[in-house]
Amino acid sequence: MSTRITTRLSRLFFSVMMEIMKRFLILPLSLALVGCSVSPTTVQNVTKSVIETLQAPGDNSAENRAAATYIASLKKAPASSGDIKKLLAQSRSNRKTGAWNKAQSAAESAVRRDAKNITAWLELAEVWGEQAGDLRKGRYASAISGAEWKQLHKFYARWEACAHEATKASTRNGLAWFELSRAATFNRNYPAADAALWKAIQFAPKNESIYWWGLQMFQPKWLDEPQKLIQVAQAAAKNAPHSHKLGSEITYAFDKAGIMNQRGPILEQLAANTQTDSTAVYEAGAVYHYEKRQYRKAEQFYERALKMDGKNYRAWKSLAELTYYVKRDTQK
Repeated sequence: MSTRITTRLSRLFFSVMMEIMKRFLILPLSLALVGCSVSPTTVQNVTKSVIETLQAPGDNSAENRAAATYIASLKKAPASSGDIKKLLAQSRSNRKTGAWNKAQSAAESAVRRDAKNITAWLELAEVWGEQAGDLRKGRYASAISGAEWKQLHKFYARWEACAHEATKASTRNGLAWFELSRAATFNRNYPAADAALWKAIQFAPKNESIYWWGLQMFQPKWLDEPQKLIQVAQAAAKNAPHSHKLGSEITYAFDKAGIMNQRGPILEQLAANTQTDSTAVYEAGAVYHYEKRQYRKAEQFYERALKMDGKNYRAWKSLAELTYYVKRDTQK
């Protein structure tokens, strides 16, 4: 790592730590010295404020206007030549190798070939979305430079705009609404992201990825709406019998949202409906094991989870723990 980058990261770390110390240590200490107490609400507000300073900075309205102009220019441009299937195949191939300019050019040509083609708009949306992901590389907002944020704002705005065109091309396509929900979330258009998610569930109720996204989106890191998190989990339990890891995702999301005490009935419904998700069956068993202390019931769930997936190491571990408790209850 170069000295310049190391210095920049050191300064960033120091700034963030000073901000946290100022808000969480210096402010409460100062208030205590003058005889004032710090209420939980104050601490919650300060925590939210600190988190916001680490999120995407700046106003994205200019990039949203630029994205609208970009979409209009694509629609007004002369129709391109070439087979649309070949153009889409070229775009996908270039996306896989990170050749973003070539992928963008091919996808834009596909859109100009047929501006009402949902597949073309979805492909162009994915070009912008994946390009943003390639630039960000999963980093926290605080680790991204101002110049990089400028590029990301552009990518996110165009991602959302293209996804929106896909929903217009086919208003009942769940994948288009799913793409819009993801894009709008990253573009900080939370009302649009929220509305699009429920449309996605409505039109593609069996798609596990949509529920996974909803379980991410309503966590505190983004929209922070526990009640909607519960609604997504309930919809998944009802509609996604062929899921594979939604059980563990529900537990993780509920833990982050501080609503673990509400996961039991949802996990049990998902476990009853699924034929593929051993994590749901295991997690339902864990509720009976660690919270309700109904060990025989937990044992039944663990054994079923292992029949579905013999490599579910958590089920093996918990089942081994149960051996002692079941024997003890039998001897009573």
